[in-house]
Amino acid sequence: MFVIANRIFDPAFECMARGDRGQFQATHLRRLVEQAQKIPFYRRRFAAKNILPESLHSIDDIRRLPFTTDRDLREGYPFGFIAAPRPDLARLHVSGGDRPIFTAFTRQDMKLRAALCARLLVGGGLSADQLVQEVFGCGLPTDGFGLYGGIERVG
Repeated sequence: MFVIANRIFDPAFECMARGDRGQFQATHLRRLVEQAQKIPFYRRRFAAKNILPESLHSIDDIRRLPFTTDRDLREGYPFGFIAAPRPDLARLHVSGGDRPIFTAFTRQDMKLRAALCARLLVGGGLSADQLVQEVFGCGLPTDGFGLYGGIERVG
């Protein structure tokens, strides 16, 4: 359901009760850590901080997670930060330079990203009856692709 006139794109998420939202966030934070543990870099980082999915109880626990820097990503060249099986990858973005950064997306990643960007755009006032000129770059960061998908979702 899309209620564009009220600047709400997805009421199921945007109008969620506070307690439900907290539970949803905690559940998905645990899932994120489970997925990240497939990557050796994060397994080491989480072990050093004693982070396990079951040790995360609220979104506030996000503060416990380690940061990832550009340097970390470059040291993971070429595929050290990809957790999905290669057949599931639908898009791969690569930066320039001697040691590029690879950013990979599954179809589900792209669908979620488009929905999140649509929520952002509708909240900012975009509606389906407006015309949008897309002039985003296609390099890293790859924000232009996400916003393009969001614009399409709004209509």
